[in-house]
Amino acid sequence: RYRVFALDQKMRPSTDTITVTVENSHGLRVRKKEVYIPSSIFQDDFVIPDISEPGTWKISARFSDGLESNSSTQFEVKKYVLPNFEVKITPGKPYILTVPGHLDEMQLDIQARYIYGKPVQGVAYVRFGLLDEDGKKTFFRGLESQTKLVNGQSHIVLSKAEFQDALEKLNMSITDLQGLRLYVAAAIIESPGGEMEEAELTSWYFVSSPFSLDLSKTKRHLVPGAPFLLQILSRGQIVFMNREPKRTLTSVSVFVDHHLAPAFYFVAFYYHGDHPVANSLRVDVQAGACEGK
Repeated sequence: RYRVFALDQKMRPSTDTITVTVENSHGLRVRKKEVYIPSSIFQDDFVIPDISEPGTWKISARFSDGLESNSSTQFEVKKYVLPNFEVKITPGKPYILTVPGHLDEMQLDIQARYIYGKPVQGVAYVRFGLLDEDGKKTFFRGLESQTKLVNGQSHIVLSKAEFQDALEKLNMSITDLQGLRLYVAAAIIESPGGEMEEAELTSWYFVSSPFSLDLSKTKRHLVPGAPFLLQILSRGQIVFMNREPKRTLTSVSVFVDHHLAPAFYFVAFYYHGDHPVANSLRVDVQAGACEGK
């Protein structure tokens, strides 16, 4: 599709008859069209045949009664090549808990599909590493894996023992992972064509808790006589909630079981107008003891 704007010597719109020609990459004229344009703008479509040679083509336009008014521009013709395929890496959980005793095996799914939806058959090569806040990568040696794609998918499991062994080789422990990310790089080679596409996962964070509370705007005072509410949050869910009248000292008993492990938050708040005023206490749960932070 192209447009031709007809202007006179003072750059004003002109209504006249123009001649448009198209030349291929060998300089051969493949189209010539003469047309009257009453609005000074002419738009047309030109279909390039599939058998055309790629290269630089030229389109020219001039006033039919003025050879010296010729103007031209060039454009490149290439063969259309479909993208190979798309690779996605999806972690089983959006985070990795680093609480001692609660580190689980890490699972992720790799999916490869052509743009028209057909699954890719081939092999997936996967590497793991650590990614710090500055984006620096440190790869784990010995955690490389090679798996076959089944219906365009592959399920990868990194066991707790394998991961801890890889950490020891870097002189690191689980407690050193807070704030870091587990980096995953996957290279997919399709069969039988041998084409390769790559993808990476850079947002798999190591965290000490699956949720966070932002109390930066919390006020540090209580309106006298106002009742307040108590909540206990564990794993992103409210497991206890109660409304308490104002007292000099309020005592609350909490039954701690596995539902509150590895940590929970004790939140107290009241409403000042329409705005909540809150404070919280984090409690880490360990076997045989509770330690508040």
